[in-house]
Formats: sequence, structure tokens, C-alpha cells
Amino acid sequence: MKKVALILSVVLLLCALTASASALTYNGFICDENSKSSLTLTGLEYEIASGDVVVPEKVGGKNITAIGMNVFSYKQFITSVTLPSTVTEIADGAFHMCVGLEEIVIPSSVKSLGAKMFRDCKALKTAYIYGEDVSIGEDFFLGCEKLEAIYLSDGVKSVSESAIAECTALTDIYCQGAKGSVVFEGDALEKLNIQVHYEYDYEGFPKELPEETATDSAEVSTDAESQQKKPGMIIVVIALLLLAGGAVLVIKKKK
Repeated sequence: MKKVALILSVVLLLCALTASASALTYNGFICDENSKSSLTLTGLEYEIASGDVVVPEKVGGKNITAIGMNVFSYKQFITSVTLPSTVTEIADGAFHMCVGLEEIVIPSSVKSLGAKMFRDCKALKTAYIYGEDVSIGEDFFLGCEKLEAIYLSDGVKSVSESAIAECTALTDIYCQGAKGSVVFEGDALEKLNIQVHYEYDYEGFPKELPEETATDSAEVSTDAESQQKKPGMIIVVIALLLLAGGAVLVIKKKK
């Protein structure tokens, strides 16, 4: 029985180590692997969850392509977030109750935006929504009582009524596309007396996406890859110890 218990313990430990190997952390950004080349940002360590947060393009040589559900939620000391151009998907409620957030930049590479994205972001004043054929869905800005301006690239195709229905401070929405390029559902615009400005010059967008540097990516890759190798080395050591233990048991049995 002791031998069986030992083997089960080792198997469970190996499974735990293998699972942890799929998670990468760099400078406080916690990611899970989606595939051999892409990651989802799933969390932030406490020490970086404040001020202006710029999410890196790569961790361990792999692109961050998705922002997971509630990643920035309840991080009250974050004031702005800028996402890299590698991100294509942002899950529901990613910034829910990020109450200190004043400014957000969503890159043009995004193809999927979740619902209730900025719900109850009480300090949010300005939102720059780029994107590729995306919609601003249900309760997107619900509870954003200080939101004053939204900038939409021509990749944004529609805005749901509930997305802006309670944004009482919202006065202007700037659209890169021509009139009719964005469908505003319901009558929230009229109720809140929001002015929509079309054909807003792209070059005039007051917020530019940050440029990534090769040096930063290389540093991230080196650090994260070294972290990945550690669990693998531990697994090899445990396997050798297990084999050695088995050999001892066999020898004792023969005696």
C-alpha cells in the first residue's frame, strides 16, 4: 500500500508541475498558453496593478492575443491601460469595477469585444475603441458616470443602447467613419443629448498605440523561457528518484 501511495503522490505532483508549466509570468503579468504561439492574459500581480499599465506584446516569445475575463476587475489603483497590437479578443467584464481607470486604449487588431466590459468604471473619462469589425455590446459602459468622450475607429460597426444608456456625463462620440458607418441602437443618443461627430480624421485621434521594441520582446522571452525550464528539470529529477526507489524495492524483495 505504501508503494501505491508513493506512486500516486508522485503522479499528482507531476500533473501539478505540468499544469504550472503552461502558465507564464513576467514582470507581474500572468498568462496561460493557448497554443504554441499565443497566450491569454489571465491576471496581474499586486505590485503592477496601479498607475498606467502597458500590457507587453510578448511573454516567453509568445504573443498575448487575448485578455481574459475580469483580469483588471477591482484593481482600484489602475488609472490607464494600453493593450498591444497582438490582442484580438477581450472577454466579458475584463475591466469591471476597475474604479480608478480614467483612460483606455483598445487596439485595432481586436476582433471580439465582450459584454459589460467597463461596467462600473466610475472614474473612466475617455475611451479609445479601435477594432476590426467589432460591436460595443450590452452594458459596455454601464455605470461609467464620468465618461465624457468616446473615440471610435471605422472598425467599430455598432453600439448597443444599453452600452451608453446611463452615461450621463457623455457629451461627444467621435467616429472615424462616415455618417451611417456606426449603428447606434435605440434612442440613448437623443435622451442624453450626445453629439456624434463623423469622419473624424484618423491622424487626429489623440491617442496613438505604443510601438513595441525588439529589445523588450527579447528580454521577456529570455526570462519567461528560463522559468518554463525549471518545472521540466524538477520532473526529470523526480522521475530519476522514482526509478531509484523502484530499484531499491526490487533489491530488497530479492533478498
